Amino acid sequence: MVGRATVKLAFDRLHTSLLRLLSTLCVLVAIGCADPSAVLPSADVLHSALSAAVKRGPGAIVSLDSVIGGDWRTLYVFGPYTPSTTIDRCVGMRVNHRDIDARDGINLLVLKPAKGRASSVVVARDVDFGPEAVGRAYSRGAASFAVRLPSPQAWGHLVPASGAMPGMTRCN
Repeated sequence: MVGRATVKLAFDRLHTSLLRLLSTLCVLVAIGCADPSAVLPSADVLHSALSAAVKRGPGAIVSLDSVIGGDWRTLYVFGPYTPSTTIDRCVGMRVNHRDIDARDGINLLVLKPAKGRASSVVVARDVDFGPEAVGRAYSRGAASFAVRLPSPQAWGHLVPASGAMPGMTRCN
């Protein structure tokens, strides 16, 4: 009788250990197979990064490459009243436009990951992208912006940094 109880106890322990091992393997496989695509940080995080650069003053550089992690290919910046059809055509897929075509107080940033769906976030225009920066696509490594003082002739605090030019394309 003692022998059967010992065998059953050993079997139960082995069974529990195998279930734990199988569970651990499933989790590791799920993590390994997860889509490494990037997701835009919250509007607050992006706004804080842009605001910090503006506070440093003209000539300061903010690199959104350092703010946005993950595996992404292109960042798009759209200004107020950009038609949704223009955004979809530029990005090459349907994205959440967040009513940019009817709103004046926001810019829309769209992130196109290496794989998967594009994501978007709005950023308040109290730190604003100039006309040289909106309606453009920035490849990974080129999403850098320089701060300037806005003027009546040149609105917007942020323009493409000089090093961003080779990785930047116009999006019409």
